[in-house]
Amino acid sequence: MRDRLPPGWSVELRSESGEPVLSLQAPDGRAAELAVVARRRVLPRDVPNLLRQATGRAQRLLLVGPFLSPRSRDLLIEANASYADATGNLRVVIDEPAVFLEARGAERDPDR
Repeated sequence: MRDRLPPGWSVELRSESGEPVLSLQAPDGRAAELAVVARRRVLPRDVPNLLRQATGRAQRLLLVGPFLSPRSRDLLIEANASYADATGNLRVVIDEPAVFLEARGAERDPDR
């Protein structure tokens, strides 16, 4: 993610009450936080529950895993949640400060 942000932006991963939070800071000092939910495997049926779990931790969710299927990614987009997987699939959308990052990785699970 750091490589995809424009110059002057910073990214920091920290723990807040024992839970990981990713903070993105714009060059003008404005910042946004994403509650990080990491899973070894995410199926489309898991997405609604993962979204509910993250509610209250931060305004936004970043779901991270080894591979997120196209359907899981679609569900996350519909819920306005961000995601990243180890194959290079990435989508981060934040209104304030304005951030839009998107990259395509594998469409099929490389470990299957």
